[in-house]
Amino acid sequence: MKKLAFFLLVCLIAGCKDSYDYNKARDVSAKAVQLMKSGNYQEMAKLYSYDFGNSETPERREEKFKKIFDATGEIKEMKLIDSTGIQITENYEGTFRYKLHCTKVNVIGYFSIIKERGKYFISKINIEQE
Repeated sequence: MKKLAFFLLVCLIAGCKDSYDYNKARDVSAKAVQLMKSGNYQEMAKLYSYDFGNSETPERREEKFKKIFDATGEIKEMKLIDSTGIQITENYEGTFRYKLHCTKVNVIGYFSIIKERGKYFISKINIEQE
């Protein structure tokens, strides 16, 4: 009886754990790149995790993106290069790396996606010169 109770407890705990869907996370990262490409930073802000969204004002973040894309030129094409996933405490974070072909210079964009409140959100964005 104890073995059965233990087995049921393990199944219950395992069943409650929310799995990380890399396809959904990738879709969020691709949507972010498309919104970045169109300059729709207000809509992109809806994809931010709670912590990332509150780490600076939307105006400050938009100003940073505008400076970056003034220097690199418009995004003409995006290509997913690879993705990685790591476990952070009980949560997973997927990072999707894109090559962004811009009019002046190409850059690499890193988009980290976490699952928060059952949905996928951007937890970090990093853009580097290729």
